[in-house]
Amino acid sequence: MVFMNEWYADLAILESYLETVDYKTSTSRLKKFGIKRSVGGSVTYGLTKRSYLTPTMCREFCPNNKMYKTVLYTDRPELMEVFYEFRDLYFPGFEFTSVQLNKNYKIGRHKDIMNCGESVLVSCGDYENGLTVVEIDDIHQEFDSRLMPVVFDGSKYFHYVKDFTGTRYSCVFYRDTL
Repeated sequence: MVFMNEWYADLAILESYLETVDYKTSTSRLKKFGIKRSVGGSVTYGLTKRSYLTPTMCREFCPNNKMYKTVLYTDRPELMEVFYEFRDLYFPGFEFTSVQLNKNYKIGRHKDIMNCGESVLVSCGDYENGLTVVEIDDIHQEFDSRLMPVVFDGSKYFHYVKDFTGTRYSCVFYRDTL
């Protein structure tokens, strides 16, 4: 067991794992959201319906669930147990196939086109501000996902991250579109 069942201590433990990840954001995502690779990044961990990385490179297929492993999942399979344990403590029963891992990624207003249903957002790190805004029925609701997991349907509602200073990590647990 990695976690201690104490929210802030467990966020620090989660952060220690997130610090070890190489955040290789795709060029199209960097360009779309105006993020500089030297500042931060975003990478998907888990399973996806998308089979290819490039036209000549394919991902590893998992016949049990008929999905493909992301490169990070193939390289770091031990992280999945960490994510499952964290989920079991703080949002038990939530089914996810992937986790979007972000470091200093101030993402602009968007909807998650590849997500199916609700997502769970958790943030950690040494940063100030950086609230997540979810637009529901023309109301801009602000959430601090360091205080508790935030559950919302990112494929249905626009959302974005407000300005922040410091180092901000976030994890978005979600199901890939079926």
